[in-house]
Amino acid sequence: MEQRIEIANGSLSLCCSSDGTDVVVRDEKRGVAWNLDERTRIYRTVGQDGSRLLGPGNAVVLGEKTIRQEFEIEGGKLFFLWELLKDGIEVRLSCEGEGEQLSGVSLPGSFLPEEGKLQLALPVMQGLLFDGRGEPFEGHLGYGGHEALSMAMLGYLTERAGLLTSVESNTDWSGTIGKREDGTIYAHADQLASLGGMHYERSARLYPTDSGLTELCRRYRRRVQERGGWKPWAEKIAERPAVERLFGALMAFVGYNQGEIDYAAECRKLRGMGFDRAFLYPVRFNTYSRNFKMGGDDPIHLTDGEIRAIKELGYDVAPWAWVYEALDDGSEGINSGYSHDASGAKIPHWKIDEFQWYLCCTPFQTEFVKRAYAGSMEEMTWTHYDVNATVGPRECYALSHPWHQGQHLDRRGDQAFLRDLLGPQTNGNRVVSSEGFRDNLADVYDIGSTKLLPAWGEAIFWTVPMTMLVFHDALIHDWWEVQNYNAAGGFDHVGRWGRKSDGFPKAKAAMDALYGCPPNVFPFGKQYRWVDIEARKTESYQVSLEDPPVREALAAALPVTQLHRRIGQMDMCDHAFLAEDGAVQCSEFADGTRVFANFAEEEREVEGIGELSGKSWKAVWKFC
Repeated sequence: MEQRIEIANGSLSLCCSSDGTDVVVRDEKRGVAWNLDERTRIYRTVGQDGSRLLGPGNAVVLGEKTIRQEFEIEGGKLFFLWELLKDGIEVRLSCEGEGEQLSGVSLPGSFLPEEGKLQLALPVMQGLLFDGRGEPFEGHLGYGGHEALSMAMLGYLTERAGLLTSVESNTDWSGTIGKREDGTIYAHADQLASLGGMHYERSARLYPTDSGLTELCRRYRRRVQERGGWKPWAEKIAERPAVERLFGALMAFVGYNQGEIDYAAECRKLRGMGFDRAFLYPVRFNTYSRNFKMGGDDPIHLTDGEIRAIKELGYDVAPWAWVYEALDDGSEGINSGYSHDASGAKIPHWKIDEFQWYLCCTPFQTEFVKRAYAGSMEEMTWTHYDVNATVGPRECYALSHPWHQGQHLDRRGDQAFLRDLLGPQTNGNRVVSSEGFRDNLADVYDIGSTKLLPAWGEAIFWTVPMTMLVFHDALIHDWWEVQNYNAAGGFDHVGRWGRKSDGFPKAKAAMDALYGCPPNVFPFGKQYRWVDIEARKTESYQVSLEDPPVREALAAALPVTQLHRRIGQMDMCDHAFLAEDGAVQCSEFADGTRVFANFAEEEREVEGIGELSGKSWKAVWKFC
């Protein structure tokens, strides 16, 4: 029979069997035990389908606060060091040799409460709560962007307590979530191979918390601040005064395609509707070549005069910085900047109709953007990068690239290049946005996108403001530009979670008010959409300020901009459900402002404020 070994510090204890299995974290303060789900202690090897279970192995106590576990795997060993901290546990993973047989290892795995029902807090886009309803499934999630994890953390909640996993090694990782046939739910972070192996030590931390989503997210917020990757709005504004104009602004997407309208005149109409601040995008394409079509149209490129006229209204203008990839024009200049895969080949990525793009190395992108700011992009007051924050850092095997000095570039190295691309050293006094919310970039950019429609009641997952409970006073979480307030008929697919679409302005306005975010509308312009996405065939469509869906969207958006001007820079310090079905929710901000939202179709009675109409919201100021 295996013996039990244990380390403890008064508030926390950690024990396991001497073969390294049956790990239990005991939160002595709250009287709660968390069992590591052995079925989620897994590893994956190169060339093998599926995952394999770790253990049994052996475990020993080192000193007073560390347990060392060792497990045999194909071609080597894995080592886990569990070290007690003052208020948590750090788990470090290393392997024997270079770990070239490994493609991934869970660190440390998923946890189950010894007592009580488990609820998972998952930072998928803005955040989801999952209690196990629905059919069994397993999903593998990336980090950043659509249907992916926005923050490097996972949460486990019961009625009595919570447990936070903070992914400390957050460049080479992904997440796994699921529900088994027996009803067990699970979520774990997986460390991934880097340049074909597990070449460096990885780490994660566990922090016991009080029960509740707010408490869990606030502990992660403190961890982000402790690590140093934190820059609140006050510091960003001091560094780049242009950032202040974000608060109270309408995010106004005007389409990728060149339209046959007077954009400045449309902006004057928009201002006449009460929108005294707006962030228009894109007004040009900042890309290596504009020799392509989308839905048969050229990419948008407003004249210098049009841009001046729009800026004179007090509006901000951004290009579509599509530098992540480039068309192959046959030139040495472009070919010298392509990323290479492990075989030395350039990497195909986006395709529209017959136009094929290939991925570019990040420092090559930075050099191009800096040159553009000295030329055709000089008048841009903010910039929107396409999918840089969605995909994040990437590997590059091009030995000819001077930026990584003839060496293969791993994701950790490219993370530094990506931060340089999005940071002020490249963009100067400009607001910076990118498709995708990725929290390890929060101190260098200002707006990350992709959100889900409100989900509550019978929905399998409930949407919750996890990103804003952590980052509201440092980062905006916006809608994907083609899934904003008005139903334009271009991107109405619902996606993996069943809650992605353009339109639904009242529900989105209620969510943005609750979360303290600005609204996003497609008020006018031209855009492409898919006719046959598998064949990559497109067509274009026009949106007008006179369209009824646009008018409805703008009516919903205006009061949200007014609220955002007041609370946009503040910490969001609390969130609560006020109805058992999750339809009515409340958030609170640092000045005491409380925002109530009702996502139900019907009117609901809310204690303290009375009747709240369906698909609506109300703000209550502290001194009213």
